[in-house]
Amino acid sequence: MSTPSPSPGSKRTRTESTPSCARVAAEHRRQMSMPVVHTETPCSACFRVSVANWFAAHESAGFPVPFAFYCKQDTDQSRKCVGCFESKGNCIQLPVGLIGHRFELLAVLAWLAEFCRIPGMVPEATSELALKVRNIMGAFFKLLEQHQANEIADYASWLANHQPEYRVPLGNPVKWHYLWERSRACPKLQYSEENVNFWMASLANFHNSVSAVMAALFDPTSAEIRRIEQHLGDFPVPLPLTF
Repeated sequence: MSTPSPSPGSKRTRTESTPSCARVAAEHRRQMSMPVVHTETPCSACFRVSVANWFAAHESAGFPVPFAFYCKQDTDQSRKCVGCFESKGNCIQLPVGLIGHRFELLAVLAWLAEFCRIPGMVPEATSELALKVRNIMGAFFKLLEQHQANEIADYASWLANHQPEYRVPLGNPVKWHYLWERSRACPKLQYSEENVNFWMASLANFHNSVSAVMAALFDPTSAEIRRIEQHLGDFPVPLPLTF
């Protein structure tokens, strides 16, 4: 005896041959013709994964490739990036209140990448600099965790009190200075708040440790030393404190 077909207008019953909405979405994630790769605004997961992947991919080669974040959005049908979609994780952006500090981090990483263009850089030196990247990333993760642990009751009011009036000037051709200017125009912790001294000390230590690596690598009489000294003095984040 055959099973009767459902009459028009009747509710369809899902069977094993009828895929769920979630399965259809997974199998038919509509691709954009030109996917967008976020190198300055990664989600929280891609922020961490980018660090791990960079070390895993380049450690054996002495880190010839400057660090960069990677967070790919390939569809306009889902808020999840590719990485979070594939891992079935939550795609959460970094807290708005730390956007300014994120641009500080991007600025010092762009500043560091310039050393890779100096003649005479050897894998041993770039490996030492990569350790400094690991350290400053660890400091930012700690800043992020502490900010989230504070559980600010009225985050909207907190953000309203942390909106700078500064506007980014146009036309700055130096990437690390441009990123620093962007950090000044975004919300970040004020100098009187908890954890700011920790973060500023981490930035100062980053600069000082990079200076030590370069001083150990190049002879004071070498042709490159003047260019190195000039670039060391071009650190994008003002460091008024001494340690």
